Amino acid sequence: GIPIIRPLQTDLASNEILSISGILNGTTNFILTKMKNEGTDFSQALKLAQEKGYAEADPTADVEGIDAARKIAILAALSFGILLDPNKIPTEGITGITAEHTATADALGCTVKLVGHTERINGKAFAAVSPYLVPVSNPINHVDDVFNGILVDANMLGRALFYGAGAGKLPTASAVVADIIDILSHKAEERILPKWKIAE
Repeated sequence: GIPIIRPLQTDLASNEILSISGILNGTTNFILTKMKNEGTDFSQALKLAQEKGYAEADPTADVEGIDAARKIAILAALSFGILLDPNKIPTEGITGITAEHTATADALGCTVKLVGHTERINGKAFAAVSPYLVPVSNPINHVDDVFNGILVDANMLGRALFYGAGAGKLPTASAVVADIIDILSHKAEERILPKWKIAE
């Protein structure tokens, strides 16, 4: 539900994007928040997410980081013009995270978050999805429950945080309907697809 694609294409068009890091999946963020705040284990937190409609009956794409890998590939393409294969992005989900992990992180002044990250180095785009220990000094440390937070680092603007709901029927509907409105309002225009370089 976060407006991020259009800002990258328009508002930040004058900037060189240096990197993007963020919480890209509201389901996993909800689970990790419950584990941290209530000391529940992964299976209990997942069950609650399903009961609330935040997780699918088959939550594999969310909890294994697959959804986040697809999203970081899209953000890399928009930012760097390089199309990464989501299936080749190093990806680790949260199924191995325990309440002990979240408690230890808290004692270190950090929070466990599933983070997608991409940056361009020497003309090549790199990306990964993995649980990270995010320090309290990082803005995405404070993004909890079903919310997503995307931290964009640009050469002129500096760091900007895009924040909003990332799971649930209404945030999803918001994004889908916005795309439909965009299509209908430009249906007479010829769309020029971007010529993205495909990563080796």
